[in-house]
Amino acid sequence: MKKLILVFSTMLLMLGFTTIVKADETITFKVNGNAACKTQIEALVTGVQGVTSAVWDATAQKITIVFNSTTVNKDKFYVVLAEGGYDNEELHA
Repeated sequence: MKKLILVFSTMLLMLGFTTIVKADETITFKVNGNAACKTQIEALVTGVQGVTSAVWDATAQKITIVFNSTTVNKDKFYVVLAEGGYDNEELHA
């Protein structure tokens, strides 16, 4: 019985760890702006709870965001950027 409990506990622990590891997602999409907008665009996104990093490439006009998908839905980024005055591939400011 002790072995069964130990095996079951180990499986639950491993399942929980796998869920935590898989929570980070990366998304890249188009955001219109100019080079002077870089700091503001990145700040809008990094202000969202669950975001690990946000890097906007002014030349490519694309942002790459690493976030915890259990904390925030990726649609939130489109809304935050549009509300901040930046057109993106899903919403217009």
